[in-house]
Amino acid sequence: MTNIYCTIKLEKLIGKGLISTEEISPSPIGNWNANLFSLNGRKCMILMNDISYYSLIFLDILKKDLINFQELFYHRLVDQFNYDNLNFSTDLSPTLLNTCKPNFIRTNNNRKVLGTMNEFIHDIKYLFHNEYNSNLKNIDINELNHNLTNNLVGALKPKQGDFGKPIEIMNILLQNMSDKL
Repeated sequence: MTNIYCTIKLEKLIGKGLISTEEISPSPIGNWNANLFSLNGRKCMILMNDISYYSLIFLDILKKDLINFQELFYHRLVDQFNYDNLNFSTDLSPTLLNTCKPNFIRTNNNRKVLGTMNEFIHDIKYLFHNEYNSNLKNIDINELNHNLTNNLVGALKPKQGDFGKPIEIMNILLQNMSDKL
């Protein structure tokens, strides 16, 4: 399981019944923060890893999608890992599937993650209007996601002020996870 810290907007969509009151220990690849935003009136969600800032975008998300979120999260994560050519061995599949089981929880107000997430949302909206002609069908979600996570991001762990690419940091996390198997 992994903690997914939800913004107030996302918490309202999820509903109080799915929001946990207790945190669990972080997964091997860290916790995630989630935010809701809209494109052409359609609800979209961004998940951002709190260690690597690796992000996943979900377009046109509905409340019913959140009921079986583990499967949706897992398939989206593996699909993006493959697109990004991350060193993802099939031995990690069971561990990753378990990691994708969400523990939705109220926001932790991690300003570094939320600030970076808002910057990514701004970039997504700019690209949506200027590159994709304001049409969700024109978006290649894997390419968009890859472009966001392949840019330099500041305030990465372990040291404040470090800059790195979320893809590279996630690759290190996956390698560390593989080494422990």
